[in-house]
Amino acid sequence: CPVILPADDPVRFRSVPMLQGASTNTKPRSQHQQFFASAAYSEAQDCPWDIEEAQPAVKRALKAICASSMAERGPLRAVDVGCGLGYHARLLSEQGWDVLGLDLSHEAIHIARCLTSDWAKLRKAHVQLPQFSRADLLDVSSVRTAVGSRKFDLILDAATYHCFSTGVERDTYLQTLRLLAQQGTQLLFLNFNESSGGATGTLPRGISANEIQETFNEAHGWRVSSLEPSTYLHAVRTTGGDLKTSDSRSMNAWLAVATYMQSFEVQ
Repeated sequence: CPVILPADDPVRFRSVPMLQGASTNTKPRSQHQQFFASAAYSEAQDCPWDIEEAQPAVKRALKAICASSMAERGPLRAVDVGCGLGYHARLLSEQGWDVLGLDLSHEAIHIARCLTSDWAKLRKAHVQLPQFSRADLLDVSSVRTAVGSRKFDLILDAATYHCFSTGVERDTYLQTLRLLAQQGTQLLFLNFNESSGGATGTLPRGISANEIQETFNEAHGWRVSSLEPSTYLHAVRTTGGDLKTSDSRSMNAWLAVATYMQSFEVQ
């Protein structure tokens, strides 16, 4: 990752050399997964969820979670599922968490590692760097290989769940979360609501409040402690790929926090 950035420059993925010779991402289940797994990270494509920083709604929610969790138990483990280019993982690391980012895309993981290396050089104080691993969240064995026996105190899902379009995919995703969770694990969830999502095109589907309550209910081992309307910023770029910050679109979303109440054995 031969990218050396001056301290006043943002760390941006378009400075990172593309990964050469990576194997094709395996078994994308849907049109949206295919888009997120590969094409969106090529130089010819925009990456609309890359606003070159963590989502503001996630920043605000993490501030409250970190304040209570760190005060009670000290440094904890977090996993960012569908981590993309690692902005949220780096934010968590800066706040003292031991972080692992997981993503289906080989390219995203490569870029996240490169950006994190450059980000570390810009830090005035030492921070524990987040780690990144490729994993298919719809393949429990793939996730088990990536995480080993580790359990996490926080699971962050920022615009991942809404990519899963079938009941089978959502059930498998719940199995993955059970593998990552332990008693008391918190899930922070930011995904499109029903007014922002679309059944076709590049936008994933939208999610209703009822679906969140039904998916993360006590029968599945979870208890939703908060659920509120929020926004997810969607980048708008110039032809050259530069971010037009003032034109970033706010997509309607749900912000939820759920706590894992019981353990299930995951096969």
